[in-house]
Amino acid sequence: MVAALAVDFCPVGPEVTTRPGVMRLFRRLTVLWAGVHLATGAATLAMLMTLPLPTFVLAKTVVCLAITGMGVALTVVLALRTVRCEGLVLAGSVRRRPFPLAPLVLEPVAA
Repeated sequence: MVAALAVDFCPVGPEVTTRPGVMRLFRRLTVLWAGVHLATGAATLAMLMTLPLPTFVLAKTVVCLAITGMGVALTVVLALRTVRCEGLVLAGSVRRRPFPLAPLVLEPVAA
């Protein structure tokens, strides 16, 4: 699931996405985000059943943002670790890109 979405955020070619480490990352992130959504849903249901409405609205916002924030942080940490372990770099420097909002592309380091 994450592999299909990854191309929208960072265009990568098949030489990168077929690497065992990258495929393992995609599987782990799919499980991670399934867990994030499951935890958010379970927390929302538990709070809805136990808290009064005004408290629920505030608590739901804080708890769901915290769970999602932890998911985002863990995603970034896992992705950066995989990029380093697989020897991948960004294609071109951020300063040298012709248009500042041009997409970032991962490519293998030339040996």
